[in-house]
Amino acid sequence: MSADRLPFLKAVIAAPADDLPRLVFADWLDEHDDPRGEFVRLQVDRHRRGVAGIGPREYQLLLAHEPAWRAELPAGCHQMRFRRGFVDRLRCHARHLFDREHPLLAPVEHLTVEVSHLRAEWLAHSPPPLAVPVRELVVDCREPVGRELLTVLRRFGPFERLEALRLRDPMFGLFGADALRPDDTFPSLRVLDLSGCGVTDGGAEALAENGWAGRLTELVLHDNPISAGRRVWLRHRFGGRLVI
Repeated sequence: MSADRLPFLKAVIAAPADDLPRLVFADWLDEHDDPRGEFVRLQVDRHRRGVAGIGPREYQLLLAHEPAWRAELPAGCHQMRFRRGFVDRLRCHARHLFDREHPLLAPVEHLTVEVSHLRAEWLAHSPPPLAVPVRELVVDCREPVGRELLTVLRRFGPFERLEALRLRDPMFGLFGADALRPDDTFPSLRVLDLSGCGVTDGGAEALAENGWAGRLTELVLHDNPISAGRRVWLRHRFGGRLVI
């Protein structure tokens, strides 16, 4: 993305719920004969009216310009969704988040990160700031990572707006659940999903006792080897907020 557009985009990222920065950017795009301005306006208007789906003019603009708009994001990003004129949902590999030359710059609120293996340099070096206002983060580990996954996540934090964290790592529950505590990394977290993460009785006890019971509105623990007794204890601590 050209340098003259960056201030407008950063304003959109800084206030993802506010339509005004998007419409200001649309004005600028209109002045520079960029069809993205019309697209932003159409999507903002449809969202305000609560209309689902996509209109015929939006479809025409996407058909003509979506490849160029996708090219503004790091290579390899996929499963994108445009909402209110910009990508708000996508899937990418973890290596894209460590790329300082091509950072992920978009008002992405729903982000899925694929981790095929944990490279040593990811633990040794700080990543660039994660400049996306993510509210839901899914970490999909193709190979087990375990406790170090939390180390990497903390390097990207704090996640000021993150409301839902969903981890998909069969080793995390065995070595990481006890270290996952309410702290400044996830100040707004309300939904924690550790489905299929190998959470054992020890991890269940840690989740019940380390402060999450006073914070979470939903704790999801599908497909974990937790005994009946510990399930009763979790239910006592979380009540109807437990999904197991």
